[in-house]
Amino acid sequence: MFYISEITNTAPSECKTELQKKVYQALEALSIFFERVDSDAAVEMEACLAIDERLGVPIVKTLFLCNRQQTQFYLFITSGGKPFRSKDFSTALNISRVSFASAEKLEQLMGSQIGGTSVLGALLETLPRLYRLSLTVIRFNRNGSVVAMARRFPS
Repeated sequence: MFYISEITNTAPSECKTELQKKVYQALEALSIFFERVDSDAAVEMEACLAIDERLGVPIVKTLFLCNRQQTQFYLFITSGGKPFRSKDFSTALNISRVSFASAEKLEQLMGSQIGGTSVLGALLETLPRLYRLSLTVIRFNRNGSVVAMARRFPS
């Protein structure tokens, strides 16, 4: 059975990763209220839905993508039920094609494992100058056409 704790609004007594430590430090420093649960690793959507139900918040899907040369990385965030279409994403960014970044790159650059990817990985200072992480916001309408896009590459 998949384990999910009761809801709490305190940081864990021991952080499991450097990213987790930095996230809770940032939340505390900025006086941001949060609620969290502890759970088994949630890689499959069914497990994520169970966490969603416990917290009462909509689930999101985060994908860590890269170009063929693995020099440009993209963190794509969308609602949990929305399918990812690589062609639409590539067209919106005017790039040839993207694929899923390896688990090793995800761990190295974002400080997380598959199933735990988050924009909060940007709190880590692990992006070598060779790599560019693109923060791109794309808004699609219901038929899949791009209606708005903002793109930022760190300098």
